[in-house]
Amino acid sequence: MFGDLVHLAIAWVVLTVAFLAAAAIVPGFEIKDAKSGFWVAALFAVINVLLGWLIAFLFGVATLGIACLLPGLVRFVVTVVVIKIVASLTSALKVKGLFPAALAAVVMSLVAAALEYGLAQL
Repeated sequence: MFGDLVHLAIAWVVLTVAFLAAAAIVPGFEIKDAKSGFWVAALFAVINVLLGWLIAFLFGVATLGIACLLPGLVRFVVTVVVIKIVASLTSALKVKGLFPAALAAVVMSLVAAALEYGLAQL
């Protein structure tokens, strides 16, 4: 159980750093401050768990099942949609359009992958 809590805390920090990195790099994607970044990351994770599967399912239905052949694209679309949902739910995250949300999703993915790889090497 303690290991699960440690893993959850590390995942939360990684997601927070990914959000803050995206805010630093992507124009039109802004987080109020680092403290807000923790709460934005937590809200993103909760919304992703609660609605991510539904968005992925609807995307699969809308594309008549073709989305099943492109799971990476589906995950990307779900991430962009969840970012936009989180931005609409909190004032701590400002996303000025769909392109900044998409670019932030790419940056977040790269930063999170690099951090997770680096942590796995420890």
